Amino acid sequence: MPGEVFGNAGSDDEKAEAAVERTEAFFESVGMPTRLGSYGIGAGGIKRVVDRFAQSGTALGENADIDAAAVGEILRSRL
Repeated sequence: MPGEVFGNAGSDDEKAEAAVERTEAFFESVGMPTRLGSYGIGAGGIKRVVDRFAQSGTALGENADIDAAAVGEILRSRL
């Protein structure tokens, strides 16, 4: 069935969130940290990435709706 990831049920957003949670749990289970701070990356590093992303004018994602601001939000959520 299209849109199914790991057999998760629910709305598309719920399926996506469940897939992220399960993927994170897998990486943690094999000893791979999933937080940027574990790799010595903090707010300053995120700012540099976001600034470069903004300068390039690149948009990512299936709908090209992931811009520099969205990248910043995603990265900050991983601190």
